[in-house]
Amino acid sequence: FWSALDHLAHLALIEHNFAAMVRRHIEGHPNPVGLREADDGTPRTMEQIMASVHAMTEEWQREHHGKSFDEVVALGASARAVTLQLLSELTDEQLNERLPGAPWADGTIGGVLAANADHGRMHWKWAKDAGVLEI
Repeated sequence: FWSALDHLAHLALIEHNFAAMVRRHIEGHPNPVGLREADDGTPRTMEQIMASVHAMTEEWQREHHGKSFDEVVALGASARAVTLQLLSELTDEQLNERLPGAPWADGTIGGVLAANADHGRMHWKWAKDAGVLEI
């Protein structure tokens, strides 16, 4: 089971990943999200996609489980700093561009970056419902 800090650390991972996807798109990478197909263009099945996502998530959780509150907050602050730096560099037109392969929000760069907030609310609810926020 995940602790409240595990949920918080996970949010940093996803925010970092979203910013990296946007950065790859801006730099011209043909497959910036990399979920639906491999870099060689081979389509991935939903099972392959989810296995990859779960493996990445579990690896991150193992790496960061047991960290202190301050350490986990620092992970989030670092991820948010990357997002804010990226946002400062993007034009309104770029925020409205589609991020190829992105299944989140409306699929635009701005929508994907904004999805971090919905993702945080979802994890807050899960942690609350699981009772891991109780002191």
